[in-house]
Amino acid sequence: MRRQKKRVAEEEARASSFKDKEAAAQKKADEEFKLKMEMEKAAEKSAKAREEKEAKEAAAAAAEAKKAAAREAREAKKEAAKDAGTAFSFEAPKLDVPSFSAPKLDVPSFSAPKIDVPSFSAPKIDVPSFSAPKLDVPKFEAPAPKPAAVDVPIVAPTPPPPPPSVTVDKSEVAPDAAAEIETILEAGRTESAAALKEADSASAEVLKAAKVEADAIGSAANAKAREIDGAAEAAVSAATTELQSVNREAKGVQGAIEGLNNQIASTQAELDSTFFLNFGKKGELKDAIKELKKGAAAKQKELGKLLEKADKATAAVDKAQGVAAKEKEKAAKIVADAQAAADKVAAAANKKSDGLLAAAQKKADSIVKASEKSAKAAQAAAKRG
Repeated sequence: MRRQKKRVAEEEARASSFKDKEAAAQKKADEEFKLKMEMEKAAEKSAKAREEKEAKEAAAAAAEAKKAAAREAREAKKEAAKDAGTAFSFEAPKLDVPSFSAPKLDVPSFSAPKIDVPSFSAPKIDVPSFSAPKLDVPKFEAPAPKPAAVDVPIVAPTPPPPPPSVTVDKSEVAPDAAAEIETILEAGRTESAAALKEADSASAEVLKAAKVEADAIGSAANAKAREIDGAAEAAVSAATTELQSVNREAKGVQGAIEGLNNQIASTQAELDSTFFLNFGKKGELKDAIKELKKGAAAKQKELGKLLEKADKATAAVDKAQGVAAKEKEKAAKIVADAQAAADKVAAAANKKSDGLLAAAQKKADSIVKASEKSAKAAQAAAKRG
């Protein structure tokens, strides 16, 4: 980026120096052409004056010769008239009037001095190429998947085994005794089943409460993780959108610069092919090139500012992605800690549930044994009676 800025500055300085040289060359060419035109006008005026003077002198000489001839003719007529009045014949001598023609004046041929007019060809303008640097948009990687929800492993209690079946041989006792024995055994079975049922209900309550607690831990952790992830993703998205916007704007300015460069090149080519004395058109083309260069320079400055803005936007994206990665690690740790806490709650609940069921099973077994002992005692009594 620093090299690009330096190159832009050098091109601008080179363009400014060239403009000064071009203006000096044009001024010199204009002065030389003006001098040439003045010299030509002076030469033409001098030649015309000499020709007019020589023509006047020739005309005056011819008029004077004509007047002299006329005078001689008149004198001859007068002499002839005098001679006609005398007694003797007199023949006037024939006057040989010399043929008079105006002397030929050798007018020296005058040609205006040849003036070497320098060839005025507009200096070729080297148009600096304003090529915008290629904009590398950093590849944006999608954020990592959100932390998994907390899974609370609540182990359902194993249904207690049915109470042991108590059997007593009632065939050896009287019907009344047998009925009494059966009543004792039924009471044992009922009490044993009640103990197991109570333990099962207590176990279910323990597991239910543990699940509620673990779910609350998981929900809070997941909500916090989603909040962290959402904020990080929003920051990355905003920074990326800004960078893409700057890049689009920079590419637009780059296209404008290329268009201006093409216009400058085509106008310069037209200027180079224009006849050097067609000052009107050459002036218009030079003004057009000047305006195009001014526009290209302005666009180049605008592009430089956009490239600086793009660098900042790229840094902002990188920073946002770095922050997002750390925030996601933070969110993942929150979920992992919540998972460990939920597992601990579940493990404690399962342990308590297992303890309740084991105690109930032990109680149920003792009840069955006691009822069986009472039934056997009743059977033994009935046999003795």
